Amino acid sequence: MPDEVPSISCDVTVIGGGLAGKAAALHLARAGVRVVCIEPQKATRPPVGESLDWSAPDLLNRLGLSPGSLIASRIATWKRHVTVKMRDGCDVHYVPSAWLGGFPFYVNLATLHVERTQLDDEILKLVVDQGVTFVRDRVVDLEATDGQIRSVQTEGGRRVSSPWFIDASGMGVSLVARKFNLPSLQYGPTKVAIWAYFKVPQQEEGTTLYMDPRPAEYLEWIWEIPVSPDTVSVGYVAPGAVLKARREEGKSVEEVFRQQLMKFLRFDPLLKQGALGGINVTSFRCRVHPESAGPNWLIAGEAASLVDPMTSNGVTAALRHATEAAALIVKFRARGEVPLRAR
Repeated sequence: MPDEVPSISCDVTVIGGGLAGKAAALHLARAGVRVVCIEPQKATRPPVGESLDWSAPDLLNRLGLSPGSLIASRIATWKRHVTVKMRDGCDVHYVPSAWLGGFPFYVNLATLHVERTQLDDEILKLVVDQGVTFVRDRVVDLEATDGQIRSVQTEGGRRVSSPWFIDASGMGVSLVARKFNLPSLQYGPTKVAIWAYFKVPQQEEGTTLYMDPRPAEYLEWIWEIPVSPDTVSVGYVAPGAVLKARREEGKSVEEVFRQQLMKFLRFDPLLKQGALGGINVTSFRCRVHPESAGPNWLIAGEAASLVDPMTSNGVTAALRHATEAAALIVKFRARGEVPLRAR
């Protein structure tokens, strides 16, 4: 066996090829930077984050994906309002006021719902076309001196070195935060999300949230998101302790999911379609790393912060992190490090 470890060098190493990682790599490559993006062959969890907030269209435009093109490709639908419905029949309807679209706010009065797998695939095509090198491997460690990262090591034995690094490894890895033992602020209990996709004949141009605001069901809610013209995403979010108790009662994940949907008449026709195929499950706890930038590294996406899904800004956060991280590297590339004030 040869003694030397296969090595790769580039201008910027991006750890993780999720939404934040791909977006950062794309911005950097367009600025003429040589980028290597390291991403495992198989994703660690299904992509989620389908109801976007009102800042998202501008960030997608910067990637070269206009809302109109995404809708024409059936990757997205319009989100013009949000409705919250209670079990007792009460509801609250939010539509952005027209004055938000003018001076000095210029807020988009419509945003998008997106089919995340297709959206991620579209961004990947742009990244590959821009010449970013993808390494299908998993980063397991990094070499650092005096707070600066020198290289990363992969499970496959590769060593990737560069003057700059972006950690977009996701909430389950957070490689740089763990390596440097960065403090984190955690809020709220651990939560679990269960969701599935249904075919529907007609949809509204908005996100609907269903709640049963009884003290015994605190922080439990259901989402309905039209991710494409004929498909709706329906999910249930609850504290992890609640789901654990129901599982200990002998209920399967599908039984728990069905039981929650049956509380609202809207879901009767969907449940009558039969067995729920392809149920997705993920657990998470909202948290943020206050320190997300170092001399030659920046943390982006869920590796930096995991926002509450109720706010619908997880995708926006990932895209904004990517945009700002790439801009800082381009701005201070000749200097060799990000100054303290900019961090």
